[in-house]
Amino acid sequence: MNKTCCDNGSDGFTLLEVLIALGVLAIMAALMSGFLSQLGAVSRLEATVRTQTRLDAATNHVSRLLENARPIRLLDAEPDEQRFMDGLADSVRVTVVTRQGISALALRDIRIFHDPTNGSLYQTVSPRRLVGGAPNLSGMTTTLITDNVSSVAFSYAGGSAWDSAFTEEKTLPDAIRIELKAERGGRTITSAAIAVLD
Repeated sequence: MNKTCCDNGSDGFTLLEVLIALGVLAIMAALMSGFLSQLGAVSRLEATVRTQTRLDAATNHVSRLLENARPIRLLDAEPDEQRFMDGLADSVRVTVVTRQGISALALRDIRIFHDPTNGSLYQTVSPRRLVGGAPNLSGMTTTLITDNVSSVAFSYAGGSAWDSAFTEEKTLPDAIRIELKAERGGRTITSAAIAVLD
């Protein structure tokens, strides 16, 4: 009986085939790594754009609101004071004309301020009413303008310089600069606007 050996190396992989397979896997891994890093960069860019858009919307809202400021004495000012504005570096309070309902306009005392404990920017609106000689705060509402704000800076144009506070009586500043900052992914994002007062 004649035994024939049929072992011609066809039941396994050759070294060349294994090396080719490993090379293809290495190329695919490199492509996937590049794709995933680009996906992370796109995600970070989208988050930055969203934060910038949110800050821009907030500064534009505050700017439009402050442009409606009127030179009217604040309700809680002392009788001998003629304060039209309480302007500080992190908050501002003034009387503005705002829309109430669909078509009615009304005078309201507003305060825009930053709460550093939760990083939010708020707007408080109070009707201009006196009860017994004191401001009636029963109709006061507080609204969130935006959150995740790391700092807020108001500065006031008086003459040729910008000041971090406004203390003059019987007048309003020529303009108010609003600057908001937020931290996102280790970067500081800034938005600024200027409200020009008539």
